[in-house]
Amino acid sequence: VISEDLCTKYKLNGDPADKVDVVFVPLNFNEDEIDDFEVNIIPKAVNTLTSVEPFKSSQEKFNFYFVKKSFSAGDCWRNDCNTIVKKYGAACPNRDELMGLSKGMAGGYAWNHIGVSGILDNSDDFNNYVLLHEFGHSFGALYHEGTVVANYEYDLPRIPNCDYNGCPKWCSGNFVYD
Repeated sequence: VISEDLCTKYKLNGDPADKVDVVFVPLNFNEDEIDDFEVNIIPKAVNTLTSVEPFKSSQEKFNFYFVKKSFSAGDCWRNDCNTIVKKYGAACPNRDELMGLSKGMAGGYAWNHIGVSGILDNSDDFNNYVLLHEFGHSFGALYHEGTVVANYEYDLPRIPNCDYNGCPKWCSGNFVYD
């Protein structure tokens, strides 16, 4: 069992029952870097998510927390990182979205309310677009449009940003070209 003492409130906008509770989990930071994670990385992550639409005009709908302990994830990928993020994210009893922030990882991945976003080694070079991109997968269940092919057609009703040929979710299927 992970101690709830590790869960640190960063920015609360109200009752967790009425908000989307986002928890950041540090991956591959040394213990002596946790203060830097709290002072520099968490504010940048929250600012990144709340500085663009649709999150900018909905900031009050989110609470932000982080786990104040570093976890070594090495070069974990997908399920290995997800296991670590889920395990230690459980320190925060209110958690709708879990995002691991991994030092030294340039990319990321996310799906189904859990994700990992890379942070380059220099905290001044925070990879904003990767975090936004991965949060879109996790929170919005968005797919890469280019990867949805016939193999994923069974998922299309659940994927908000992708559609069958003819685009019935988004239009009548009758394209008008100017």
